[in-house]
Amino acid sequence: MANKENDVNRKIDYYSETANLLLEEEAYDIASDFFTLAGFYSLSIRDIDSAKNFSAKSLESCKKGKIQDHHYLFASSLKELCSGNLGKATEYWNKIKNKYTDDEVQLVEQILGGY
Repeated sequence: MANKENDVNRKIDYYSETANLLLEEEAYDIASDFFTLAGFYSLSIRDIDSAKNFSAKSLESCKKGKIQDHHYLFASSLKELCSGNLGKATEYWNKIKNKYTDDEVQLVEQILGGY
């Protein structure tokens, strides 16, 4: 179990560090997705505080980049889940999941199914 958590923590670090670099390049859409992925990985190890923090960063990235497309809905799905609104999170996710990779879909749906 410790190995799995270490792997997840490495993914969280990767996504959050890369998102910060993307912000410097003003790639707000991709940065938003990377913060959102860091948040979902945080939820996978039950670190809700970190997930909320990544959710805020993701939505801020959308705001800075004036993003209202699937990146925004992805960030919003994390925010809703962190707020305990599984129905709204699932609604947002179902609208956009075809935009994401199989691994990303599996991650999000595993977490949505666990709430």
